[in-house]
Amino acid sequence: MNSCRALLSVCLVSASCASIPVTGAAATGAPLEVLETSQTFNVTRKVKVAEVTHRDRVGRKTGTSEVTENRTRRVTEYDWKLMQGDQGVDESDFYRIGGDLERSALVDEKRRGAATLHTLGVLTIPVGIALAVAGVLLAYVPLQTVTDPDTGMPTMAPLLPSLFGYVMVGAGGLLAGGLGSMLINAGNELLAPGVRLLPREEAEAVAAKYNATLK
Repeated sequence: MNSCRALLSVCLVSASCASIPVTGAAATGAPLEVLETSQTFNVTRKVKVAEVTHRDRVGRKTGTSEVTENRTRRVTEYDWKLMQGDQGVDESDFYRIGGDLERSALVDEKRRGAATLHTLGVLTIPVGIALAVAGVLLAYVPLQTVTDPDTGMPTMAPLLPSLFGYVMVGAGGLLAGGLGSMLINAGNELLAPGVRLLPREEAEAVAAKYNATLK
């Protein structure tokens, strides 16, 4: 039962809420822009700087060990975001304001698909948990005494229901902790704030075309 509680807690953490971003921003007359952003931070890692050879009293090699030290380097990560003037704008709204209704609809469609994945994952988890719990109950079916055909001695053997119980526990764990969590995480990744679903080049082309009409 402890394993079932652990499985339940892991699955509940995975099933965090995911929702389709709110859209509907109005065109302000400001130009659209694909703004490049950057973030610089330090990364510290252990690196091997030397190797020490260990020998016994007669000089025979008994092993080696590494000498390491921490080295820090500056790393810059580059990203980009969609803007209308000096305000950030949702990806679907960006294409709609830019006049590309086809790409705006494509973004909405991808988000609906991600929300469906998340919902399927949420529904899969309780099914898997229920299957695992039923398996645990079956696995506790008492053992039966049988006679070993080779020795003639009595021995204990599990009943068939208990064997099915172990199989059900495994299948339930895979459904809840595996498939269900995987579907939820896939949906969450696509619906996370700031995630762009279409390539940067397409956004830049739409922005250039729209901005040309403002001049």
